[in-house]
Amino acid sequence: MKRYAAVAGAFEVPYALTDAATLAELVNALYLPFATRAVERLAGDATLRDASFVTLRLNALGELELNLGPRREASAGPTKGRWGEVRLSRARAEELRARLDALAREFGSTDGPGEEAEPYLLGLMLVRGSLDGT
Repeated sequence: MKRYAAVAGAFEVPYALTDAATLAELVNALYLPFATRAVERLAGDATLRDASFVTLRLNALGELELNLGPRREASAGPTKGRWGEVRLSRARAEELRARLDALAREFGSTDGPGEEAEPYLLGLMLVRGSLDGT
């Protein structure tokens, strides 16, 4: 068995040593479990039997909000999910990336095992492209 040790801030493994047939398969293996669980949590704990309503509304920030399940006025806890497309100049995209990096550094560590600390899935993503493939 070959063992690799990080001697710097990066850890590199030859792609040929992964089990993935394609790079997309490898990225999916890394990110899809988080995305799948986040969607499940955003949908709430409602079962299909309980999902008697699909509610679309504007929240206090004017953003479109989706709730599944029984009628409810607010989402449970500080849950937030947002996917969409935006058009940004290269400079604004670089600014957004820097701000996302700062948020990841600020909130990327844990508060510790105290009673008030709860687990959250956190995902920050900025990718050039659109749903139509451009």
